[in-house]
Amino acid sequence: MKKRMTLLLAPQELTLYGKGFNLARPMPLALGVLQGALRHAGHCVSAYDLSTALQHEPNPDAWNALYDVNGVLESLKHGGEGPLCQRLDTLLDATDVAACDAAGISLGANNSIFEIHAGMLLAARIIARYGKRVAMGGANADHLLSYDWMYRPLLEAVLGLGVTLLVGPGDESLPMFLEGEPVETLPGAVRLVDGHPVRNPVSPPSFVCPDFDGLALEPYRTFLRRMNTAQEEETEAEKQLFDVSMPKAQGISARIAMLPPEQLRETLVLPFYFNSGCVFHCAFCVQSREDWSKYCSMSPQAAVRDLKALTERYQTPYIRFFNNAFNLSMRFTREFCAEAKRENLSIRFSDCGRFNGLIQEDAFQMYGAGCRKLIFGLDTASDTVLKTIDKQLDRAQVRNGLRFCREAGIKADLEMIVGLPSEGWREFEESYAFVRSLVEDGLVSQIYVNRYFVLPMSRFGSHPERYGIALRYQPDAYRAKARREQEIFSAFLHPETAAAMPMRIDPIRYYEPGGRSADQITQDTLEKYRRMRELTAKV
Repeated sequence: MKKRMTLLLAPQELTLYGKGFNLARPMPLALGVLQGALRHAGHCVSAYDLSTALQHEPNPDAWNALYDVNGVLESLKHGGEGPLCQRLDTLLDATDVAACDAAGISLGANNSIFEIHAGMLLAARIIARYGKRVAMGGANADHLLSYDWMYRPLLEAVLGLGVTLLVGPGDESLPMFLEGEPVETLPGAVRLVDGHPVRNPVSPPSFVCPDFDGLALEPYRTFLRRMNTAQEEETEAEKQLFDVSMPKAQGISARIAMLPPEQLRETLVLPFYFNSGCVFHCAFCVQSREDWSKYCSMSPQAAVRDLKALTERYQTPYIRFFNNAFNLSMRFTREFCAEAKRENLSIRFSDCGRFNGLIQEDAFQMYGAGCRKLIFGLDTASDTVLKTIDKQLDRAQVRNGLRFCREAGIKADLEMIVGLPSEGWREFEESYAFVRSLVEDGLVSQIYVNRYFVLPMSRFGSHPERYGIALRYQPDAYRAKARREQEIFSAFLHPETAAAMPMRIDPIRYYEPGGRSADQITQDTLEKYRRMRELTAKV
């Protein structure tokens, strides 16, 4: 029987920071995929990105209440009543949730207390006001379960409301939830068993074609300059969208939007994905976990078919892929490029990339299929650390892959991680020197530097003893994280009062028994972070 569902994407705090964070925001792939899955199953669905409703918030400081852990837990016990109740109700009043059979809430994907608490309070209000069934998911749902020891009071509170918490792909489980599948057999559903959260096995993604119809698309517009010719416009657009990082591209769009109307044009950058999981199992990465679905992918023919339909429907050639890596399977990559040429698919795209197996001919084929930027996770260039994390990569592959991209015309960005287990100063200097040489040779377009933190479900987190490390858990990590994120929130809202941007809280830190303490590793990592980031100014 056809049913009706309202999908809500929990608001992000970024929306409250000002115009530069609002314009050209990425379109929400999750809403598109879930809408597509529900409509494919024969149901009616509407979707709302609630961040857009915060763009004109007159008092952003009011949302500080989301960082009050005790206040939020108490509010969840009373149907969302509390300091944000009126604002939450205003958000819901602008949706059709009152007319739905059930609601679905995505908690977002940024490990953000703001998003998580906002989504859960919205669920409490929907249940209290309308008596509707509610399912919640998103990458933040997996974050909650991965750190269940930390978020146990929150998990108990939200499950006690009767909310169905779903982890993993929702394109199969959400239609099943809407149709009344019991939680015991619902893929990815979380239940409390003897007081402990337990997740049902997840289902692999169906790769249904995203459907953004009905979603207000204006907030995702990207503004481009008008030029004298179509060729000049295409060249300028590619430079704006792919030569710089996403935040910088957003800033450029925001500045262009201020030009007279006759000097600008607008477009959409569509999100899409065709693979999930990874054939590699780097020890620091969540993909190394032992309880997740294996690598899977669409067929190249189906991917090209859906991309052609999307670009024609929304009148844009620009795609931002959210794959594990575009060329994770070289067989898929070659068949995709051939199919795209055969079907005259005209797109321009960016994605993550992998050095393994990349040859010069493939780079040229990918450029011909529309690839303009690849972001490679090098992570480290130390032989010792590469072996520790089981990266299955050597420096010759890296240099050759970057050279192939440059020759083909593909911008190549690098992601680096500092502070990984087994990275002493000698290993860091080896990594730093190699990356500096890549920059000096003009092989890198952007560098993104990350400080390592322990993921509980990774191999480092699950079996630290295998790697000569031990773990230290932050006391009362839930409240400590909320307090620190509130400090960051306030620093963004009131930069004139912030001496420096506060650093994040790591719920888990590692130390070396008989070696460096957790504090020493943290201190070393901050210095390595500063050093590696110096290279970002040289590209």
